[in-house]
Amino acid sequence: MKKLTFILFLSLIVVFVHKTMAQTDTVLVKTIKINLTKADGASGGDDWNDIADFSAGLSHTLKDSTGAPINYTFYNEDSWDGQSSTGGVPGGPYPDPVCLSYWALMEKKTAEIELRNLNNNSLFYLEFYGARDQTDVRVTKVVIKDSVSRFQAVGNTSEKAIFRNVHPTAGVIRASIEMDRDLSLADWAYLG
Repeated sequence: MKKLTFILFLSLIVVFVHKTMAQTDTVLVKTIKINLTKADGASGGDDWNDIADFSAGLSHTLKDSTGAPINYTFYNEDSWDGQSSTGGVPGGPYPDPVCLSYWALMEKKTAEIELRNLNNNSLFYLEFYGARDQTDVRVTKVVIKDSVSRFQAVGNTSEKAIFRNVHPTAGVIRASIEMDRDLSLADWAYLG
C-alpha cells in the first residue's frame, strides 16, 4: 500500500500528498494548505497557513491542516510585484478568503518558491490555484522540474495547476511561477 503522506494546497494551494516509493496503493496522511494573501486579508481558517509577507528570501514554518506544527517550510526566493486580499474571485474550490487573495507577478518575471525539509523517500501531490477578478486572459504557468501545468486566473473558480508524484531533490521541491507568455493577453500571473 502506498502511503500518501501530504497534500499541500498552495492557493497557492499546495496539497502535500506523500507516498513512499516502495508502496503500491496511495493513502492520504496529511494536508498542508497555504494561503498567499495580504496583511489586511482575512484568514483562510485555522487549517490554513496564511502568508502575507511577499518579500524575497523569507521562510515560513508550516502547520498541517489540524494546526499542528511540522518541519516543512515554505521559502519565497523572489519578490513579487503585488498582492491583494480582495481582488480574486469568490466561490472557488477553497474558502472565499483564500479565493479572493493572491500574490501577483508582472510580465517577463519569474518567481521561485520552494517547499523544504521534505522526506526524500516520498512522493508528493501539489495543487496550485489563483484567481483574479478581470475580463482578459491571464494564464499562470507553474513549472516543477520538467513538468509544466497552467491555469487561467481570470474568473477562475476551478482550474488548478496540478503535479502528481513529485519526488523531492535533497528535501526540496522547487516551483517556478510566471505569466504564460504564449497564452496570456495581459501581463500578470497570480498565485493565491
